This record gives sequence, structure tokens and C-alpha cells, in this order.
Amino acid sequence: MVANTRTGEVFVADTSNYTLRRIYGNSVSTLAGVAGQSGNTDGVGGAARFSSPVGLAMDRQENLYVTDYSTVRKVTPTGEVSTVAGTTDKTGFQDGKGAAALFGRLGGIAVDENGTIYLADTGNHCIRLIIADGTVSTAAGLCGISGAADGNINAATFDEPVGLAYYGKRLYVSDSTSQTIRRIR
Repeated sequence: MVANTRTGEVFVADTSNYTLRRIYGNSVSTLAGVAGQSGNTDGVGGAARFSSPVGLAMDRQENLYVTDYSTVRKVTPTGEVSTVAGTTDKTGFQDGKGAAALFGRLGGIAVDENGTIYLADTGNHCIRLIIADGTVSTAAGLCGISGAADGNINAATFDEPVGLAYYGKRLYVSDSTSQTIRRIR
């Protein structure tokens, strides 16, 4: 996945190399992580480690948010990586604050204009969100139940949602197994 800034920088989640890469002009550099070295360590630049960075989204302050298998990580413009929510040693489903929250396999990520973070919890078949204080809750779908039913956010079902995009005050979901694009108002 990719994210870009207003100045033309492009960031790439280099999943197989466990890094976040920065492309600007004719130059490619590593913002955080070390190629070939998997892990789950917070730190700055090469001191940080990722286990499976996939989704990327940027907030208005140009902080990157990364889905890293069962955690959500924040990367500042200076390359400082911290864990926002989830744990690296346990997957599942649990709403809660910070490390108390559990996720299945995470996919896409989006950030709205207020800084709310939306997550495609692919492994749990639902959409989750994180508010400013780090509290994780379910935004849409019935976590743990797969399907393709439209309806109220508390009754709709998803089947391995993987991609998210926030545009025009609406959240769009790429629901992979049902092969649909869904819209959450």
C-alpha cells in the first residue's frame, strides 16, 4: 500500500522487506525498519522493526499509520515508530484501549479529517476504529461472522475486507472474498 504527502513524497509499505520506504524525486530511502529483519520493536528509523506492514494512511500532521499484522503503528515524519493499539503476541477480537485491543489479521487503513483511524480487520471480517485517546471499537460489521449483507452498521457483514479509503466524509471498503466495494455513510 502507498500514501503520499502534499509535497509529492510517496511512502510504500515494503511488506516482504519489513520496511517503510520513502520515494521523493529520483530517490528511494528507508524511513523505518531494516530490510530482511522482522520484529515488533518501537524506535526511530533503523531501530524500529515491523512484522508485516501492509496498510498505510496519513493524517493531517503527516504522521503515517501502519497496519502491522495484529498491531497499528504510528510513524512520525522523523521516523519515530510507536505502537498505537494491539499486541504482537496475540490475535483475536477485543475492543479496548491500546494494547488491550485485539485484532485478527489487519489490512487497509484510513484516517478521516478528525484523526479517527479506520481499520479493515480482515481476519475478523469487520471494520474497526481508533479514536484520539487510543480506544478501539467496532465501526461496522459483525466481528467473527463473514458475509456480504448490506444494512445497518451493526447488522451488515463483510467477508475479508482488505482495503479502505476515506473520501467525502464516507468510508469505502474493498471486501475481497465477496468481490465488492462497500460504502459506509
